[in-house]
Amino acid sequence: MPDEGVDALTKLVKDAAASRQPIYPIGGGTQQHRLADITEPGISISTSSITQLIDYPHEDMTITVQAGMTIANLQRELAKHHQSLPIDIPYPERATVGGSMAANISGPRKLGHGTWRDYVLGVSWINDQGQLAKAGGRVVKNVAGYDFCKLFCGSLGTLGIITQVTMKVKPLPEKRVIVQSTVEHTKGLSYTLQHLPIRPVAVCLHQSSSEKPQLAIMLEDNAAAVDWSIDQLLHSGITQNQTVISGTEADFHLQQMVNRQSPETGIVVKVQV
Repeated sequence: MPDEGVDALTKLVKDAAASRQPIYPIGGGTQQHRLADITEPGISISTSSITQLIDYPHEDMTITVQAGMTIANLQRELAKHHQSLPIDIPYPERATVGGSMAANISGPRKLGHGTWRDYVLGVSWINDQGQLAKAGGRVVKNVAGYDFCKLFCGSLGTLGIITQVTMKVKPLPEKRVIVQSTVEHTKGLSYTLQHLPIRPVAVCLHQSSSEKPQLAIMLEDNAAAVDWSIDQLLHSGITQNQTVISGTEADFHLQQMVNRQSPETGIVVKVQV
């Protein structure tokens, strides 16, 4: 549809409501496989026309964007001030902020950083009658009463079409590494990892019938803390043939892990440390 913004979307919803036609919101289209089959013809409404950066007071570590902005463009804006939204989204060049929030998408780092519910401060949306509504605000301490914003995380478009999102963000880590290794067996592995004096942001275990289990541990922190954690893993006795991936290669491996994440590709182990 043409770039006519939120007003055009509200008109489409009003017209659909008047004619009692179903509405199917679409962001980047990367999570359509998670939706139920369409059984009734309706109107697909894309958020591709609302992609603006609304407000970015980087000193406050919050950002407000329109829902159609892609995750990749969001991260590029944040990187200008050495910040990021630490939520792993598959295919970030296509996935949108509103769609990812509505699908509640997160990747392996949710164990260390949390999910959308931990970052959303405010949300604006179009309801089923084509009316604009909003909840929350643009500051961290803004919630009085029921936190309505969290309902939209995982709502899959059933509560309305998200048009704008305000989020908390975090500083980029000084160093990120992925420690990969093989392990002889998985018995007691979770217990051992829990009692190591390290704080990984992700722990992933991949095991096939023909190979030894493959363990990947992601660490993010200042350089000294990460190096110390690598040394602790080396002397823990749980890994063999330890390989440390860092820099842009670690970033690439992380995104590859996120893009292929599915129940068939591995087991995500939650570790309390």
